[in-house]
Amino acid sequence: MSTLLQVLFFSMIGGAFSLFGGTLLMARQSWADRFARYATPFAAGSMLAAAFIDLLPEALESGKPQSTMFFTLLGLLFFFITETIMHWSHDHSQPEGHALGHDHLVEDIHSLEGPLTDAGKANGARGDEGLKTEKNIMDLMSNPVFLMLNIGDTIHNFLDGVAIAAGFLISPASGIIVTMAVAAHEIPSEMGDFGIMLGMGLKRSRVLLVNLASSFATTIAALVFFMWGNSSDITLTPVLSLVSGFFIYIAAVDIIPSLHDEHDKKELVKKSVSLLVGVVIVSLMIISFHSLIEV
Repeated sequence: MSTLLQVLFFSMIGGAFSLFGGTLLMARQSWADRFARYATPFAAGSMLAAAFIDLLPEALESGKPQSTMFFTLLGLLFFFITETIMHWSHDHSQPEGHALGHDHLVEDIHSLEGPLTDAGKANGARGDEGLKTEKNIMDLMSNPVFLMLNIGDTIHNFLDGVAIAAGFLISPASGIIVTMAVAAHEIPSEMGDFGIMLGMGLKRSRVLLVNLASSFATTIAALVFFMWGNSSDITLTPVLSLVSGFFIYIAAVDIIPSLHDEHDKKELVKKSVSLLVGVVIVSLMIISFHSLIEV
């Protein structure tokens, strides 16, 4: 299989896996709740391992340490500014009590209280306490929360595609590792998006359709960026460093601080172990993949 086909295949896999969390939420809320609690810190560990064990060493190998650190810092600052703008826009357009971010992911799931009733299964509502009016996508196009949520999700998916392409520009092994780190992060993240849109009254099939359309940004970005990088003599150091900054920011700024909000000591230990398991598993995979896959 050519590398371009591998990029196409794994970017589509990454996009498909991102829908798994939302599908799980629609199938069984209790499963999604438990899954999100531990999958989110696991994703943080995965992304940290991918950045520090794979991407940054490759960036340092192809460029100067000062350049690598500069672009990593630039990546952190860029994603901080981007997320700040998204949060500001969201906070000014959404009713009080809702927020974007990983620390509110489980709250978004809990906001859909009660099991799906037979009627609810048909339209995505959750009994009398759930959604009372089914809406279509066009009804929500004037809703700033809906627009900001999907614009932000599409941008995020686009950046995921760039990260996957950057991995494959190094080697197939690195590309697969980055894809798995992206998928580990996107699965629990999509649960929050699904929960918010279901809460807005959007039918389950339409929620799935909206997120499926958004996930294509991953494949498009991966293919375009890989073909551009493969056909031109670009230096990988800035790209790999920016992607590393992206991963480090999500893990260290978005996810890990939320662990400190956990007041149950047993839960905190479980989540911390989940984070460490993510680091260990992805680190072992990096070592194994680089030794087993021909580059």
